[in-house]
Amino acid sequence: MNWVIPKRLKICDIRVGVVKTKHLAADESQYGRSHSFLKKIELDSNMSEQDNKNTFLHEWLHQVSDVFRLKLSEQTTSILAVNLHQMMGQLDVDVGE
Repeated sequence: MNWVIPKRLKICDIRVGVVKTKHLAADESQYGRSHSFLKKIELDSNMSEQDNKNTFLHEWLHQVSDVFRLKLSEQTTSILAVNLHQMMGQLDVDVGE
């Protein structure tokens, strides 16, 4: 896919940083984390780019859910992230930094 994970993004007027952390998956059995209070998305730097893109979209959806108080379930978030990632690939979306 021709898009890159941004280092920062905005959800409405809220700025969210995106950082890669070493061994996040190994240490905590997760590929990423969404910190709404800290306005940060963490991704495991040891994961493949493909896995990080999937995880980024998943954690971004958690941020959106929190900002808009949507209360999306983990299952709904996962389904939406996978399908969004697939659609972006089909459209060859370039997000940029």
